[in-house]
Amino acid sequence: MKTRARIVLAVVTVACGGAGIAACILADPPPLPLIPAPGPPHILTESVSPPLDQVITSAPAQSLTFSVPVEADPNLPLKFRVFVDVDPNVAPTGGGGLALSGVEDGGVLATSPDASALAIVPTDFTLTSAQIGGLDACHTITLVVATAFEDPTLPGTPAPPGGDLASWRYEPNGSCNFFDAAPPLDASALGDGADE
Repeated sequence: MKTRARIVLAVVTVACGGAGIAACILADPPPLPLIPAPGPPHILTESVSPPLDQVITSAPAQSLTFSVPVEADPNLPLKFRVFVDVDPNVAPTGGGGLALSGVEDGGVLATSPDASALAIVPTDFTLTSAQIGGLDACHTITLVVATAFEDPTLPGTPAPPGGDLASWRYEPNGSCNFFDAAPPLDASALGDGADE
């Protein structure tokens, strides 16, 4: 009898242990954390140098230097393109317009353990007289930042998730009229009461 009881006890123990393992295998795993989709890079306009709301009137050392902090996902590349005297969203005519392009990591881009964290990437560049066609004429300089650029025929168009841009006006002689080429803005379609 004692042997039979031991066998029954052993079978019950194995069955219970097996049921515990089966219960662990059949349990639902914990939900995975939701990682937000990466957003586009964002230029911190209030920290840009020279300031965006001031006209640049001189070029020390025959070059123009710009410092542009960009808030970006540290796990994605940050690409930039600098345009002179063209709309970056229109195919340039005459083959000109793109002065600089490249990838800027500022020494901070790396795989981040926190995928939702953003990094401030210093995107600094210098334009020489030769790159912009002379420092004695008026120029509009536009920087476009993105994780990628979509279409080679539209060199300033960011691919999804998008990008950001900043523009400066260079006016060395005080006789530039940057608004001649653009029609007046009619903001009434924006619903802000502009034509009241």
